[in-house]
Formats: sequence, structure tokens, C-alpha cells
Amino acid sequence: MRNWFCTDLEEPLAFAADASFDGAVCALVFHHIRNREQLLSELRRVLRPGGWLLMSTSHPTAD
Repeated sequence: MRNWFCTDLEEPLAFAADASFDGAVCALVFHHIRNREQLLSELRRVLRPGGWLLMSTSHPTAD
């Protein structure tokens, strides 16, 4: 079973415990984030050791 969450990425991921996710998808949003360091830190915190992050920075048809 997979769970999906939608949240404000400018805020801490308060709903997620440390090392509670196997992976995270961050599609087409990173360049819109003001505090990227905070977001990456939070993603690292919630991903399990060996967890994965799939991130895209712009739409493929826009480049």
C-alpha cells in the first residue's frame, strides 16, 4: 500500500517522523522553493537510510 501526501514545501514536514519514507518525488517544484536548503534538509531527515529522491527542476518541453 502506498500513501501520498501533499504539503507546503516551504514549511517543515511536521507530519513525517524521522526516517519514515523509502522515497520522495519532488516534480517541477524545486526552482519555486525559496529556502531550498531547508527543503533538502527535511527530505534527508524523513528518508530512511538508502532512501531515494526523484527530483525534476523544469518541465522537459520548456527547455
